[in-house]
Amino acid sequence: MLEIKDINLKFGDSLGEEDYIEPLTILLDSLKKEANFNLYGRLGVKYQITHQLRMRSSLYAYSKKNISIDPKETLFVTGLPRSGTTFLFHLLGLDENHRSPLFWEIRNPFPEVNKDTFKWKNKLRRTKLEFKVMKKVIPEIDLLHEMGPELPEECLLIHPLSVRSLSYIYMANIPTYGEYLKGK
Repeated sequence: MLEIKDINLKFGDSLGEEDYIEPLTILLDSLKKEANFNLYGRLGVKYQITHQLRMRSSLYAYSKKNISIDPKETLFVTGLPRSGTTFLFHLLGLDENHRSPLFWEIRNPFPEVNKDTFKWKNKLRRTKLEFKVMKKVIPEIDLLHEMGPELPEECLLIHPLSVRSLSYIYMANIPTYGEYLKGK
């Protein structure tokens, strides 16, 4: 499993503010002590955490170089699970004025690429491959939440950048980390 010292060696200070250290320490400790992974589970979680930290590092580097633009109008879709929020989210996403990021754009946002270029197609192809693997590992995922590489995606994929995310709880039985999230 990952260790904080390995993450610090790999990413150094490129992860931005240190607000990730506490939740990451608790997450890794909880995974180590509570999650009873087989080899594939261990590799999968390690890949997911490393990928999210790489995205956080890229986002931090991007934000240092670019001026952010405030959104003109923000529309929030909220609701209880299984209440139709994903359907509404996808419906709103059909309107270019309410465009949402697509699954592949959230999963692989950097480096930025122009549409219909080789690099754009390669990023989309890579995300489709990751998605295919995910569906093999979790075949019932479509029963839980409609997803697709080219469909709009909700904030569930963005939250792990803060290392405070329910998505890790969906990967493993880690009650200590769950209790930590409840307190935040």
